[in-house]
Amino acid sequence: MAPPERTLSDILEWRSLRWQDGCTYDGLEAGGSCESHGIISWPSRRERYEGQVSASRPHGHGAYRWSDGTLYRGEWYDGRMHGCGVLLWQDAQGVVQAKVGRFFADDYVGPDVGGCSAEDAQEAALEADMAARRARAFELRCRGT
Repeated sequence: MAPPERTLSDILEWRSLRWQDGCTYDGLEAGGSCESHGIISWPSRRERYEGQVSASRPHGHGAYRWSDGTLYRGEWYDGRMHGCGVLLWQDAQGVVQAKVGRFFADDYVGPDVGGCSAEDAQEAALEADMAARRARAFELRCRGT
Protein backbone atom coordinates (compact mmCIF):
# COMPACT_ATOMS: atom_id res chain seq x y z
CA MET A 1 0.00 0.00 0.00
CA ALA A 2 1.32 3.43 -0.96
CA PRO A 3 1.91 5.97 1.82
CA PRO A 4 -0.70 8.71 2.06
CA GLU A 5 -0.04 11.66 -0.22
CA ARG A 6 1.35 14.70 1.61
CA THR A 7 -0.41 18.01 1.23
CA LEU A 8 1.17 21.43 1.07
CA SER A 9 0.16 22.09 4.68
CA ASP A 10 2.05 18.92 5.70
CA ILE A 11 5.22 20.28 4.12
CA LEU A 12 5.13 24.01 4.97
CA GLU A 13 5.69 25.24 8.49
CA TRP A 14 5.65 28.77 9.94
CA ARG A 15 9.04 29.99 11.12
CA SER A 16 10.68 33.08 12.54
CA LEU A 17 14.38 32.98 11.69
CA ARG A 18 17.35 35.25 12.43
CA TRP A 19 20.76 34.98 10.82
CA GLN A 20 24.12 36.09 12.25
CA ASP A 21 24.18 39.18 10.01
CA GLY A 22 20.86 40.34 11.58
CA CYS A 23 18.72 39.40 8.59
CA THR A 24 15.34 38.03 9.65
CA TYR A 25 12.60 35.96 8.04
CA ASP A 26 9.02 35.50 9.19
CA GLY A 27 6.99 33.15 7.04
CA LEU A 28 6.66 29.66 5.69
CA GLU A 29 9.56 27.23 5.54
CA ALA A 30 9.99 23.77 4.02
CA GLY A 31 13.05 21.59 4.34
CA GLY A 32 15.28 24.38 5.59
CA SER A 33 14.31 26.82 2.83
CA CYS A 34 12.06 29.88 3.01
CA GLU A 35 9.06 29.05 0.81
CA SER A 36 5.64 30.39 -0.24
CA HIS A 37 5.08 33.75 1.56
CA GLY A 38 7.14 35.69 4.04
CA ILE A 39 9.00 38.81 5.05
CA ILE A 40 12.76 39.15 4.73
CA SER A 41 14.29 42.11 6.58
CA TRP A 42 17.81 43.47 6.59
CA PRO A 43 17.77 45.79 9.66
CA SER A 44 21.37 46.99 9.23
CA ARG A 45 20.55 48.09 5.66
CA ARG A 46 16.99 49.21 6.55
CA GLU A 47 15.61 47.16 3.65
CA ARG A 48 12.64 44.83 3.53
CA TYR A 49 10.91 42.41 1.16
CA GLU A 50 7.33 41.22 1.62
CA GLY A 51 5.75 38.63 -0.64
CA GLN A 52 6.25 35.29 -2.30
CA VAL A 53 9.51 33.42 -1.80
CA SER A 54 11.11 30.29 -3.21
CA ALA A 55 14.43 28.75 -2.20
CA SER A 56 14.84 31.60 0.34
CA ARG A 57 14.70 34.32 -2.35
CA PRO A 58 12.04 36.73 -3.59
CA HIS A 59 10.20 34.81 -6.31
CA GLY A 60 6.71 35.41 -7.64
CA HIS A 61 4.98 38.65 -6.62
CA GLY A 62 6.26 40.93 -3.89
CA ALA A 63 7.32 44.38 -2.75
CA TYR A 64 10.83 45.54 -1.82
CA ARG A 65 11.63 48.80 -0.05
CA TRP A 66 15.20 50.12 -0.02
CA SER A 67 16.60 52.34 2.73
CA ASP A 68 16.22 55.49 0.59
CA GLY A 69 12.48 54.83 0.24
CA THR A 70 12.65 53.40 -3.29
CA LEU A 71 9.89 50.82 -3.72
CA TYR A 72 9.45 48.06 -6.30
CA ARG A 73 6.11 46.26 -6.53
CA GLY A 74 5.81 43.49 -9.06
CA GLU A 75 7.19 40.21 -10.31
CA TRP A 76 10.38 38.58 -9.05
CA TYR A 77 12.44 35.70 -10.36
CA ASP A 78 15.24 34.09 -8.35
CA GLY A 79 15.78 37.15 -6.14
CA ARG A 80 15.66 39.76 -8.93
CA MET A 81 13.10 42.21 -10.25
CA HIS A 82 12.02 40.30 -13.31
CA GLY A 83 8.75 40.68 -15.21
CA CYS A 84 6.07 43.34 -14.98
CA GLY A 85 6.25 45.88 -12.18
CA VAL A 86 6.40 49.43 -10.91
CA LEU A 87 9.50 51.10 -9.42
CA LEU A 88 8.89 54.31 -7.44
CA TRP A 89 11.51 56.70 -6.03
CA GLN A 90 11.95 60.32 -5.07
CA ASP A 91 14.38 62.42 -7.13
CA ALA A 92 16.75 65.06 -5.72
CA GLN A 93 13.99 67.69 -5.89
CA GLY A 94 11.61 65.46 -3.90
CA VAL A 95 9.40 64.63 -6.89
CA VAL A 96 8.15 61.04 -7.06
CA GLN A 97 9.32 59.29 -10.21
CA ALA A 98 8.16 55.96 -11.64
CA LYS A 99 9.27 53.30 -14.05
CA VAL A 100 6.28 51.23 -15.15
CA GLY A 101 6.76 48.19 -17.36
CA ARG A 102 9.09 45.24 -17.82
CA PHE A 103 12.17 44.51 -15.72
CA PHE A 104 14.79 41.92 -16.60
CA ALA A 105 17.34 40.70 -14.03
CA ASP A 106 16.97 43.93 -11.96
CA ASP A 107 17.21 46.23 -15.01
CA TYR A 108 14.34 48.31 -16.35
CA VAL A 109 13.67 47.34 -19.97
CA GLY A 110 10.78 49.71 -20.61
CA PRO A 111 7.05 50.03 -21.04
CA ASP A 112 5.13 47.90 -23.54
CA VAL A 113 7.99 45.42 -23.91
CA GLY A 114 7.46 41.68 -24.12
CA GLY A 115 3.75 41.78 -23.42
CA CYS A 116 3.99 44.04 -20.38
CA SER A 117 1.85 47.12 -20.87
CA ALA A 118 1.45 49.84 -18.26
CA GLU A 119 -1.84 48.18 -17.30
CA ASP A 120 -0.09 44.79 -16.93
CA ALA A 121 2.59 46.41 -14.74
CA GLN A 122 -0.05 48.02 -12.52
CA GLU A 123 -1.82 44.65 -12.23
CA ALA A 124 1.47 42.99 -11.23
CA ALA A 125 1.96 45.74 -8.61
CA LEU A 126 -1.50 44.98 -7.17
CA GLU A 127 -0.67 41.25 -7.10
CA ALA A 128 2.54 42.17 -5.26
CA ASP A 129 0.51 44.18 -2.73
CA MET A 130 -1.75 41.17 -2.11
CA ALA A 131 1.26 38.83 -1.72
CA ALA A 132 2.86 41.32 0.70
CA ARG A 133 -0.36 41.46 2.72
CA ARG A 134 -0.44 37.66 3.00
CA ALA A 135 3.23 37.70 4.05
CA ARG A 136 2.52 40.28 6.78
CA ALA A 137 0.08 37.80 8.34
CA PHE A 138 3.14 35.79 9.40
CA GLU A 139 4.78 38.85 10.94
CA LEU A 140 1.61 39.47 12.97
CA ARG A 141 1.65 35.85 14.07
CA CYS A 142 5.24 36.33 15.24
CA ARG A 143 4.15 39.26 17.40
CA GLY A 144 1.22 37.25 18.77
CA THR A 145 -1.48 39.59 17.44
